[in-house]
Amino acid sequence: MACYFFDIDGTLTQYHTGKWLPGAKEYLEALAKRGHQIVFVTMRSNKRDAGKEWSEEKTEELLSELSFSYTILFDCKSPRIIYDDSKVFAEKRKQNSDWWKELEALERE
Repeated sequence: MACYFFDIDGTLTQYHTGKWLPGAKEYLEALAKRGHQIVFVTMRSNKRDAGKEWSEEKTEELLSELSFSYTILFDCKSPRIIYDDSKVFAEKRKQNSDWWKELEALERE
């Protein structure tokens, strides 16, 4: 199984909102169902975002809609490149793209 890292704003949700991008939540659920680990990495922080729509509490509320276990890393820069053990895999995802296309590809596997 693999471990997937995701930024939140502009990648899984519309930037600084609590609204999922089309297919994002379903895509995450499908990955988890296959036994993959999911990690969320975000610059969101209560140090500077308390009371805002993208505070840590609002983020946890949004992610509580998911039916699987996950890890959230707050107050850190989002990954731009992720490596596997051999350091040959790199992934960068375009912001605000529809996840339903990714979900369709995953379901075809």
